[in-house]
Amino acid sequence: MTLERLNKLSNEWIPRDGCSEIEFVMVDDGSQDRTFELLIESSKADKGVKAIRFSRNFSHQAALLAGYEFVKGDVIVSLDADLQDPPELIKTMLDKIRSVMMLSMEFVNQEKMIPGLNERRLVYFIG
Repeated sequence: MTLERLNKLSNEWIPRDGCSEIEFVMVDDGSQDRTFELLIESSKADKGVKAIRFSRNFSHQAALLAGYEFVKGDVIVSLDADLQDPPELIKTMLDKIRSVMMLSMEFVNQEKMIPGLNERRLVYFIG
C-alpha cells in the first residue's frame, strides 16, 4: 500500500534538518472502491494522515488543489497513488530544497557585498 511505503520512508526524513512532523494528505478523487474507507482507518491510527474525498472525479488538477489548500506543511510534495514517481525520490527533492535554501541564505547574508541585490529580488529570482 502507498501509505505504508511512505510511512517507512518518512522515518528517514524526520530526523533531518529539524523536521519534526510529516503530514500525508490523501485525496480520493471519486473512487468507487474502499479507498476512502481505508484512508479513514489510517487517519484514525495516525494523526499525520488526512483524507479528502470528492463525490466524483473532478480532475487531477482539482485533487492537487484540494490537497494544497488543506496541507499545513512548509514543503509540499505531490505523488500519484500509482507511484509512477517513486517516493524514494522525495529524499533527493528535500536535499535539493535544502541546498537552494542554504544558497539563498548565503546571498541574503552577503547582500551588502552584491550591489543592488536585496531579499525581495532574491526570492523573486529563486521562485
